[in-house]
Amino acid sequence: MVRINLLKNPSRSKQKKKLPVKAVSSVALIIAAGVCITFFVKQQLSQRPKASAKELVSRKEVEVTAYKPPAPVKSKIIEEVVREMNDSDTRKGILEIPYQEMAFSERVNYEVLFGKRIFEMLSRAVPDGIGLKTLELENFQTLYALGISNSKERITEAFNTLRQEQMELLPKPHSYIASDQGNGYRFVVTCKAELGNDHADQFQAMDHLLSRAELPVVLKKISDLAAKCDVKFKPDPLQLSAERVGAYRRFVYRFSGTSTYKDFVRLVLRLHNDKVPCAFKKITIKAKTESLTDVSAEVLLTFKE
Repeated sequence: MVRINLLKNPSRSKQKKKLPVKAVSSVALIIAAGVCITFFVKQQLSQRPKASAKELVSRKEVEVTAYKPPAPVKSKIIEEVVREMNDSDTRKGILEIPYQEMAFSERVNYEVLFGKRIFEMLSRAVPDGIGLKTLELENFQTLYALGISNSKERITEAFNTLRQEQMELLPKPHSYIASDQGNGYRFVVTCKAELGNDHADQFQAMDHLLSRAELPVVLKKISDLAAKCDVKFKPDPLQLSAERVGAYRRFVYRFSGTSTYKDFVRLVLRLHNDKVPCAFKKITIKAKTESLTDVSAEVLLTFKE
């Protein structure tokens, strides 16, 4: 029987060569250093705050540029469109129905809210850097404006926003942009307005109509609020028409005077806030000086018989 002694050292010729101790130590130090560096870098990266999806969207949408809108031309323009009013989404609670197809009660509500809604729309549609020389509203369906700007892009922006606001821009020659002989650009815009009936507004005029005997009271109320808003109407508004519609009487009075654009808008909003059931059938605002305008307003009043 052949026996193998497992405790016996192998012969020198069969032993494997060993690496020097110094070489092994050097390699170990290099590996350890690499591991430490890798761990440190990972720790630093893990401690950096990660941008949330919301922050990433905000960074993409908000771009800071050095662009500044051109200053509006100051020669005989209406003040820049007032932006201090509530311009939230006005399409909520809207019944999309053409003005001509509305029932009488729907039409009265639409007419009384028309002026306020148009001025709110203008506050969203007209950008900085545009000056209006003339602004007209007529028959609760038409808006006309004549204005100037140093920037054609600003005018184009306004036209596009008007379309987004459900305003139908009429083609040339009713709406156009033209060079103003080296002084920027001038424009004319004519729109057909179909705003729909706003059932979300808390002021529904049919619920606040007064009797025919209250006509003098309402006329005085309009004049008093105009004075409080610094709108200087001439005394004794002119009666233009009177008609009977079923169980209702309707009157049109013309108020005329001077005002700033901002103060006239304040009056329109104040009449709405005080729930005075008056409708602006026609408004004409023309720049008189740098800060003053001539104002003519035909006010439609509806009363119970």
